[in-house]
Amino acid sequence: MNARLERNGEYWRAVWHGPDGRKHTAGLGKCSKRQAQKKLAELDTSATAARMLLDEWTVLYVSQRAQMLDESTLSQHATYLRRFAQYCGPMSVRDVTPMLVANWLGTLDVADSTRRKIVRYMRTIWKWAINQNVANANPWSTQPARHPRVDREVAYVSVETVYHLSQVSENAGVVLLGLTRHLGLRVGEALRAKWSDLGDDAFVVQHTGSQTTKRAKRRVPVSDTARDYLRRTSTEELMVPGVRRPYDLLRKLQRHSGIEPWVQPFHSLRASCETDLLQTNPLPLVAKWMGHSAVVALEHYHRDTVLQGNEVHIA
Repeated sequence: MNARLERNGEYWRAVWHGPDGRKHTAGLGKCSKRQAQKKLAELDTSATAARMLLDEWTVLYVSQRAQMLDESTLSQHATYLRRFAQYCGPMSVRDVTPMLVANWLGTLDVADSTRRKIVRYMRTIWKWAINQNVANANPWSTQPARHPRVDREVAYVSVETVYHLSQVSENAGVVLLGLTRHLGLRVGEALRAKWSDLGDDAFVVQHTGSQTTKRAKRRVPVSDTARDYLRRTSTEELMVPGVRRPYDLLRKLQRHSGIEPWVQPFHSLRASCETDLLQTNPLPLVAKWMGHSAVVALEHYHRDTVLQGNEVHIA
């Protein structure tokens, strides 16, 4: 802004010229020169923030948040903020509107869950912009950000059904079924599982990087039924070696065994495991084994096995 101070008796004002050459002033009130200089600096900072472009905000945001967010999260924030800035062109952060946000989201060729995740990222970024006086409002607040409830979209897969699948599978598939249905691992966790993680009475789910609820190291008890599925037949360190497309493998097993496919294949196996565990164990303990909160356990995983219509039966 390049403003200068002017004094009128005991009063001070800021004076500057705009791009059009016109003179502008802002009263700073009755104060000392030192106080006037401080107010002038604040005024200059506020004016700079008000006209900050998206590209400039991206650089500033990344530098400010580098010590506050883990590397992976910050990288995701920066990636989508840059993509949005490229879409908008040279635009002030304060000029971003909900309509512009909706139009950009409509151009993304991503799954609905990914789109909601992006909205959560951008909401966080704009909340920080508001705190820094770079933005006045959050244009992302009108977009859906949370995952819809999936209660009716999860099937209960019985132990008998999984056993039937294991009879037409090679060992890698059998181990995968054991890890997901009888230990309740997420499919990604199962594919990363190593034989060294399997102990005499528990399986240790290992994670690298920052520790979050989903990525915390945890111990899962191993039942006799689960151990029947976890038999090592090779020298490979990975428990499920060579399986790159687990969903295709599960569909193949379903087809060969004559079992109709169920919704959310591996999520349903994990949910079915948790449902069984909750029959004989307290909720907080089961949630700890599964790696999520008790609220999530009840809302998205626990199935009432008495109810009909969402169970998978052997054909």
